[in-house]
This record gives sequence, C-alpha cells and structure tokens, in this order.
Amino acid sequence: MNEKKHERFLKVAGHRMDLLICDFRKLGNCASKNTYEYTEEEVALIFEELDRQIHLLREKFEGKKKFSLRSAPEDS
Repeated sequence: MNEKKHERFLKVAGHRMDLLICDFRKLGNCASKNTYEYTEEEVALIFEELDRQIHLLREKFEGKKKFSLRSAPEDS
C-alpha cells in the first residue's frame, strides 16, 4: 500500500466525513415542528434521496459503478 496515498485518503476522507456529520445534524434541525412545517411525503423524499446517494457511494467503493441511462451526471 502506498503510504502517501493512504495518508492523503485518511486526511481527506476524515475531513469530508466530519463535514457530512455536521450537515446531517443541521438537516436534523429541520425536524423541529416548532420551527418548521413539513409533510411526511417531503420527509420520505429526503430519506429516499439519502438512501440513493449512500447506495451510489457504496457502489463506487465496491467498484460496481455502472453506466445507466437513468442515472444523472454525478457531482464531484
């Protein structure tokens, strides 16, 4: 294993995970019914998209990313 690449992965992945966790907490703040109004359908859409993104991420790490006419262009 290339130690330099591994160290870079640990640094970048760790930082990006910290940002994601922070953003998840912020999104969770939207659950406050005292501050926001939302429908169960809107909540379901949020979780469907999160599940979809997790699935796409897992495929990338597993090397299974395939071409599909149904998938949207990915953001970097």
